[in-house]
Amino acid sequence: MLDERKEEAFCTILREELQLATGCTEPIAVAYCAARLRQVLGQRPCRILAEVSGNILKNVKSVVVPNTGGRRGLPAAIAVGMVAGDPEARLQVIAHVTEADAPAIGDYLDRTEIRIDCPPTPRMLDIRLTGWTGDGHRAVVHVANNHTNIIYVERDGEVLLEKPHSDSAEDNLQDKSVLNVRDILTFAETVDVSRIEESVGRQLECNTAIAREGLRGDWGANIGSTLLLSGGDVDFAMNLPEGDTSDPYPQTTLLLLNQRTGSLESESLRRALALAIDRNALTEDQPLDPAQGIVPPGLRNTMGGDFRQGSGSLIDNEPDNYEALCQQARTLLEEAGGVKAAGQITLLYDSTDETAAQTAAAVQDAWKQKLGLIAILRGATAQELADALNQGEFMVALTTVTADRGDASGLLSLWESGNGYFYSTAYDMLLRAADASGHVEVRDAYLEDAEAMLVEDGWVIPLYYVHRHSGLAQQLTAPLYDGTGVYRFSAVVRQAAQ
Repeated sequence: MLDERKEEAFCTILREELQLATGCTEPIAVAYCAARLRQVLGQRPCRILAEVSGNILKNVKSVVVPNTGGRRGLPAAIAVGMVAGDPEARLQVIAHVTEADAPAIGDYLDRTEIRIDCPPTPRMLDIRLTGWTGDGHRAVVHVANNHTNIIYVERDGEVLLEKPHSDSAEDNLQDKSVLNVRDILTFAETVDVSRIEESVGRQLECNTAIAREGLRGDWGANIGSTLLLSGGDVDFAMNLPEGDTSDPYPQTTLLLLNQRTGSLESESLRRALALAIDRNALTEDQPLDPAQGIVPPGLRNTMGGDFRQGSGSLIDNEPDNYEALCQQARTLLEEAGGVKAAGQITLLYDSTDETAAQTAAAVQDAWKQKLGLIAILRGATAQELADALNQGEFMVALTTVTADRGDASGLLSLWESGNGYFYSTAYDMLLRAADASGHVEVRDAYLEDAEAMLVEDGWVIPLYYVHRHSGLAQQLTAPLYDGTGVYRFSAVVRQAAQ
C-alpha cells in the first residue's frame, strides 16, 4: 500500500481532474470568467474587452458553445456566461441554461461591443475580461493557468482579489511529480474505494450515459452502432456514417416567405433570393443532399414510383452554374428596384438547432455577398418558431417540413389555403383536381404543377434533404423501407451462408 500522504495526493489529483464540465472546457472557462465579471459589476456590461492567450483563442474559435443556438467562439462563450451563467457552478456554469435562453443570448451579442485581443503571455490558459457598464462602472476578472483559477478581481479601481500565481498550468493544483506507473498500479489495487467513489462513480455514470445516448441518437460518426453491427451484436443499425443503404427521409428543410409581407410582393425579388443560395455549400460534409424541389426522394407518385425521380429537378444545383445564377439573381434584384427597395429582411430560425443556426448564417452571408442584401437573423426556440408559423408572424422562416404519408401530397398539402402565410386559389384548385382525378398520370401532373408553382414563384425556397445510412448483418434479407422513415421487418429472413 501507499503511505497516507501519497494516497491522499492521488485522491486529490482524481478530484481535480474528474470535474464535470458542460461542453469543451476552454469556452466554459471563458463563460465562467464572464459570469464572475457580471457578478462583480452587479449587471451586464455594455462593452467588453477580452484579452486571451493564443491557445484559448485557437481552442474556442471553432467550438460550439452548448445551448447558444449553435454559436461558436469567444463572443458566444462570453454572452452565455453574461446572460445566464451561474458563477457558483464553476465548470458547470451553463449547465442550467436552456433553449429558452438562446434568443436572449443572441440579443446580447447584437447589442454589446465585444473586442478580442491576444496580447503576449507565457501562459497557455489566460483569460482577462474587462467590462464597462452604461452608468460608468468598470470591472476586471482574470483567470489563469487552470479553468477556474481566478487570480485577480478589480472593481472601479479597487482590487478585490489578487492571488500569488506562477506561469505553470499546475498553479494551485496538487503536485503531479508524485505520479509514477508503479505507484499508480498500487493505488488502483489497494485504495479504499469509498475514498474515490464520489469522483470516479460520477465519471462512470456520465460516461455510461454518454455511451447510451451515442447508441440511441445520431451523433458524430456513430462509432458505437458501427462497432456493434460489425461485431455481430446487432442485426440492423440506423444513422451510420455509411452503410449498406442510403435511405431518404421524408423531410425537406426550406425557407418560407410570408405572402402577407408587402416587401416580398415582387416575384423578381423572391427568385433572386432563391438563386443566390449555394445548396452544395450548405450540404458539404453533412448527411444532407441539395434540394431539387419541395418533395424529397423516397416519396411515391400515384403510379408507385419515386415522385422526385419522375418529375425531375426544379432547381439547378450544378456547381459550375452557380456564379451565372448569382448574376441572374442580381439582374432580377435590379428589376425589383434594387437593394433599397428590398429593404431589410428578417430571417426567423430555430436557434436551438445547430444545423439550422449554421444554415441561417450561411443564407445570411450568401444574400450579403452575392446580392448586397442585409438579413437580420432572429433566433427562436422550436416552439416559438412553430407558433410564429401558425400565426403567420414572420417575414422569412427557416423550417423543416415532414410528410405525413409516403405520397407527394403528404408535403404539398401543407400549402393549402388557411395555413396563415400562403393563399392561392390556383394552387388549391390544382390540389383539389389531383384528389378528384381518377387517372394516375393526370393526378401526378397536377401535383407536379402545384410543386412547380410554389418553387418558381419563389414563395418556397427548398434547401436540402436528410438521408440516413443503415447497415444490415450478413445473411439477412433487406427490410422494406416505406419512404417515411419506417422500416418493416416482417418479411426479413436469414439466408444460409454461401
